[in-house]
Amino acid sequence: MFTFSKIKILNNYIGNNKASWAGGGIYLEYSSPQISNNTIINNNVSYDGGGIYMESSSPQISNNTISHNNANSQAGGIFLWDSNPDINNNTISNNNTTYYGGGIYVWDSNPNVNKNTINNNFAEYGGGMCVYMSSPQIINNIIINNSAGNGGGIYLMHSNSKIINNIISNNFCNGYYGGSGIYRSCDNPVIRNTILWGNKRDTIDEQIISTGEGVLTVKYSCIQGGWSGEGNINDDPSFISPSGGSGKDYDGLLANWRLKSSSPCIDTGDPDPTGLPSTDRDGNLRIWNGRVDMGAYEYLGLKLKLKVFLQGAYRY
Repeated sequence: MFTFSKIKILNNYIGNNKASWAGGGIYLEYSSPQISNNTIINNNVSYDGGGIYMESSSPQISNNTISHNNANSQAGGIFLWDSNPDINNNTISNNNTTYYGGGIYVWDSNPNVNKNTINNNFAEYGGGMCVYMSSPQIINNIIINNSAGNGGGIYLMHSNSKIINNIISNNFCNGYYGGSGIYRSCDNPVIRNTILWGNKRDTIDEQIISTGEGVLTVKYSCIQGGWSGEGNINDDPSFISPSGGSGKDYDGLLANWRLKSSSPCIDTGDPDPTGLPSTDRDGNLRIWNGRVDMGAYEYLGLKLKLKVFLQGAYRY
């Protein structure tokens, strides 16, 4: 447990712990530590935050493996309340909770969630993420093979989230409200340059459910089955090697979610670069050929092959 703290939590194995209230692995309150390069695994909590619980905190959470944690109430992986952390380059996988946010639960918080792999998590609401009364920036993430009753990938409630250049694929739900890729209710989130493909509600392809007050804006995105909005397409994104099916029974980490050279998502993202990330999930420059790609990875084509060739020639 850390309160009023700016310590560094680095290169640890934090596993097989139990907490009766919150924070099975790490508990933060009024703290802003650096949490990096840790393995946070197999922790259990009776209520909230199987892996990490934070309240009124702004930590830097990066390059961690947060997996196989369990919460009996909310947030199998990471629980945020009144907090504004940077959550970058983590693998958040195979976490479980009874109610909200299998991977991450965001409550009254405004985090930056960037370049994470969020896969094979489970919750009743928001298998990958649940966002309530919050406005996070969700950018360059792969949200894949999560399962939920409702909101297989992301469950948004009263949220003005910005969801930019993500891959949200092969998630699953089977509940009353649905939304196997994204479920949204109320307020005005924006989805941009994002791929939603292969998400299923039971056996039916279903990418987005939008209901309630406010407006969901979706533009320059690849949406299976189509979605009204500027620049949207309904064409197979042609991933190199996606997982074999939808839901947590298929391991999303074993897949390759980069784009083939034939992908319709190459150079078809929003031509306005305002607000776009400067790099993709691999750290490559976001715009290679004059216009951004859809999804978490920029297609480099011959430039990538030349880079690999030159690196090999230099190495030998």
